[in-house]
Amino acid sequence: MSSPELMTGLGAALAIFFSALGSSYATVYSGAYTLKAQKSSDVNFVYSFAPTIISGVLAIYGAIIAFLLYARLGLSPSPEDGYKFFSAGLTVGLGCAASGYGIGLFMKAVVTDDSAAKSAAEATEETSLLPLHTPTILTIGGFARILITLVFLEAIGLYSLIIALFLIGKA
Repeated sequence: MSSPELMTGLGAALAIFFSALGSSYATVYSGAYTLKAQKSSDVNFVYSFAPTIISGVLAIYGAIIAFLLYARLGLSPSPEDGYKFFSAGLTVGLGCAASGYGIGLFMKAVVTDDSAAKSAAEATEETSLLPLHTPTILTIGGFARILITLVFLEAIGLYSLIIALFLIGKA
């Protein structure tokens, strides 16, 4: 049987690693959106930082759990507690990684230029409802849609934080 302190430490390390991984992936494409909004005059440049801030919160979730697990190291946890703490770190880490990956894919779709899609639609003379990555997405109405989608994508990380807090339990 493994040491409970080792399992707790691994849980804290995995919480930090995977949540930072998801946060960094999401921040790359959120930063690209900020650069695109800076070139456009349709959106206030300050508002364009919202996706980057939402992406950064995912790393904070992992830091919260890692700190709480670190605080439990000195309490001589039982072997069962060690496994619970390991799974708590893994839960928040993988949840934030999945959330960051989803945010990154969404922001990548927003930033991508769809000139090839426009030419294909013109060739077949199809009309579609407002595609996700048209230039009008940078307007205030489009930004509100982006923000709502990002909130729902970040909720995955928040749910994993809540589950990890339940796994850690009372002091």
